[in-house]
Amino acid sequence: MTISLVKNLMDGTGAWPERMIKAKSFWNAFFKEHRNDSDADLAKALGPAQMKFEHDVFDMNRIDAKEVMALTAFASIYDEASGFDDPYFAGRLADAFEASSVSIEVKGWAIEAAAIFSIGDYSENVRKRINQRYD
Repeated sequence: MTISLVKNLMDGTGAWPERMIKAKSFWNAFFKEHRNDSDADLAKALGPAQMKFEHDVFDMNRIDAKEVMALTAFASIYDEASGFDDPYFAGRLADAFEASSVSIEVKGWAIEAAAIFSIGDYSENVRKRINQRYD
């Protein structure tokens, strides 16, 4: 995934640029519906969202979809200049991925994405999982 993603984005070719645009739209709609959910309901919504993400955004290329599902979720609520508009929600989202019924691959990549976005700064639970992963 990583090599094809970087190469396609650099060349402006392949399916990745279109997938990223679709991912942004997917997460905008998801968060519009679920941003104010309880922690349990947010986690519950992520399970079925995985199949929809794989189908709607990645045309059932499940391997690539699993690798970037969480990364694109966090990226869609992050601004390079100001960071997360609601860091607490970013921590809740990371916790929701862990508590959800998404695949073990998505959960693993969610921890990686949480580390990339420094979400451990906002959530003690996330910080512990990141530290466990890298210790």
